Amino acid sequence: MIKRESFEITSQGRPEEIILDEEYDILRSLSSEEFPPVIARLLGDEKRIIVLPQKDREMYADMIELFKKEGFGVKEEKEVKDEDIKMSSLLILSSKSPILRRIFGKIEQPSSGFAFMVRKNPLNPSKVIALAHGNSEKEINAAAKKIFHYGRYSMVTFKEGENIEKKIEESERGLRISLKEPVAGIEVAKVIN
Repeated sequence: MIKRESFEITSQGRPEEIILDEEYDILRSLSSEEFPPVIARLLGDEKRIIVLPQKDREMYADMIELFKKEGFGVKEEKEVKDEDIKMSSLLILSSKSPILRRIFGKIEQPSSGFAFMVRKNPLNPSKVIALAHGNSEKEINAAAKKIFHYGRYSMVTFKEGENIEKKIEESERGLRISLKEPVAGIEVAKVIN
């Protein structure tokens, strides 16, 4: 049986937001807003798909085989439907992919080497979309196996197989409840003729 308690907090003025457990003192599951898009979310997802590029596929051939051995499904860019994007985490090869542009618009291309970036899936916050982009087969092959060791990061960049940059994307801290509701209104002149 769940025991419930209530309490009151007095404040000066009208609060706009309540933040619960901002320092993670309570044993609980994180909300999707608190969990940043990291490589581990892609690797640990049950449904994950590699999206094969139409161009430069031979550059990614070894990487494709590596991720297929890890249990990734494979689809051609033309085969990926909105349902696939909603229900799976995707690994998109090449920043020139039309799937990537369809989801995020223009993505900044890495200048050299190999980059692996993970973003939240806008169609399903519990899933992620990753981009792997390399300038040459040599750069891709030198870094691909190392991706599995950088699970806690949202973005990693390699040059000649050596990590030169790594970042974790910011995320919410604590459960946030907005107390400030926007006022909905309709311009009267638009509803009365």
